[in-house]
Amino acid sequence: MGEARVTVGFAVFNGERFIAEAVESILQQDHRELEVLIADNASTDSTREICDDFARRDERVRVLPSDVNRGLAWNHNRVVEAATGEYFKWAAYDDVYRPTFVSRCVAALSSDPGAVLAYTSTVDIDPEGHELKAWPVTNRASTGESWERFREVLLHERQCFPIYGVMKTEVLRRTPLMGAYPSSDESLLAELALHGRFIEVAEPLFLHREHPARSMTRYPRARDRVVFFDPSRAGRLNLPRWRLTGAFAGAVLRAPIPVLDRARALAALPRWMVPRRMELAGDLYHAARHVERRIRRR
Repeated sequence: MGEARVTVGFAVFNGERFIAEAVESILQQDHRELEVLIADNASTDSTREICDDFARRDERVRVLPSDVNRGLAWNHNRVVEAATGEYFKWAAYDDVYRPTFVSRCVAALSSDPGAVLAYTSTVDIDPEGHELKAWPVTNRASTGESWERFREVLLHERQCFPIYGVMKTEVLRRTPLMGAYPSSDESLLAELALHGRFIEVAEPLFLHREHPARSMTRYPRARDRVVFFDPSRAGRLNLPRWRLTGAFAGAVLRAPIPVLDRARALAALPRWMVPRRMELAGDLYHAARHVERRIRRR
């Protein structure tokens, strides 16, 4: 295999229904300088066999196995650590990409030295691949100073589709990557916005699949998704919304930006917290209950 300019990283657990279609859509990209890393998180279905078959048939594919499921965050981050490409892209096991997705994103990044991430417009599809909804172009974090881009992502980005865009690998590696708590893609995108601009290619090249097995559908509350992100948190004190709040603050404090811009970025955090005050209070309530149960067991 020649040198890959783009690394595409799949993080998958029990994805046998959709993984073949997802990987095939990446291998059929018109941008050929790819390496495809598939991190299988100890699947118990036929996912591993499907991925191994791709690796046998296409030298661009490499499978990263695991004997133990260490959670979503660990599995996502190890494909970044193993990447060799100048650019990196996460890909979910259930989504599909039209053939020009990678090339259009790479062209956008190549044309703008100040950009750190490029993505395309999104179309929701159902389990059978039928189109459900075309999302409007938002051009989030595409202009402005670092603190303005951070504020846009913090206050307005809810779907987090840009997390499946193409990023500059060296910039991504300056961040803590995917945090082991729910909605850590939000804090990661906010941190990337502090490093540079986002470019949205106004073409519907990303097909995002909606289906009942998605984690957001199966675990609608953040507290229920904690163990999905990090199995070691089972039975432990968890404050997922407070961890996310701290991650936003940490992103600003780490950012290579002037002190005044840092203060301006942090000033937006209370505006994010107010609409989530019940969730934040709920975290504290459950934390108190957790401590109370532990005291009673002594």
